[in-house]
Amino acid sequence: MGQGNWEAQRVQIGTEGRRGEALRPVAFIGEKLATVTVHDYNHRQEIQTLYKVQGQGGAWVVHVQQLSQWEGESQTYALRVALLDDLDVGGEFETLGRAAGYARDLTISEALAACGEDADSWDEAADEIEIR
Repeated sequence: MGQGNWEAQRVQIGTEGRRGEALRPVAFIGEKLATVTVHDYNHRQEIQTLYKVQGQGGAWVVHVQQLSQWEGESQTYALRVALLDDLDVGGEFETLGRAAGYARDLTISEALAACGEDADSWDEAADEIEIR
């Protein structure tokens, strides 16, 4: 996790696409903590980069790049404030939080649910074990 390795960072925000570029540069002093790429099955990807920003009480921001391989579709770039809940289990940026070491381990119930198991099945199995 962040050790105060502050460096000049530069990202872009805005939209880039067939209708012209409207990108704006953003410069700040911060520490890059982690980057993840999330793919979907429609030739799109989202690249998320977590930064700790100096001089803002150590606030976290996520630079989000939404990219498409479809011709004519815009690429968007944004900065989002991230709270610890956003980086933890069930949060909007859980995968990024896990890569940066902020997300806790899943409970057994959360893991089973993530694998498609019904929470009621888990409760029934636990009840059956207690009866025996």
